[in-house]
Amino acid sequence: MKYHAITLLLAALSVVCPVNAWAQAEAGAEGFLVGGPSLGGPVEGELDLITLRDQGVRVIVDLRHPEEGTQGESEAAARLGFVYVNLPVRGAASPAVVRNVGVLLDAYGPEQVYLHCKSGQRAAEVWGRHQLDRGANPDVVFAGASTWGLSEKRVGYLRTHAGLPPAPPAAPAAPVAPVAPSAPAAPKAP
Repeated sequence: MKYHAITLLLAALSVVCPVNAWAQAEAGAEGFLVGGPSLGGPVEGELDLITLRDQGVRVIVDLRHPEEGTQGESEAAARLGFVYVNLPVRGAASPAVVRNVGVLLDAYGPEQVYLHCKSGQRAAEVWGRHQLDRGANPDVVFAGASTWGLSEKRVGYLRTHAGLPPAPPAAPAAPVAPVAPSAPAAPKAP
């Protein structure tokens, strides 16, 4: 019985707890997350924060707005000794948010930062914009972001940040061959 309870606890933790950047990179977004912070959704409780702390995370950067439920997380993070920073993002992340995240990544090192929002989309966009600001190859960032699962809208934000149109230009349509007129139908035999 005790073995089953531990197995269930570990299974639950693997679903609830954030995945670190290296594990995410091995899952297919190689060019996007390598060397970056852990990205994900909100921390669901003190157990998640303790797990993050055990993984070496010291800074929680929350991109949610207060009405999305930041208070409980900020209080728990403070009790457990984390640096908690709330940089709310609605729509595309502002240059100030990207710059502030960059300062935190430089000060603490990406391995000590957990960057999150409600679904991970805003966090991944901010990480992509940070990479672009640091001179990363835009094609690698866009491809990695798409592989990671960033929405088309957020990839468009990345493209705009890089000075490109939100969507790549459409391929020219293939020429359509003219259609020959059909022959009249033969009369039916009586």
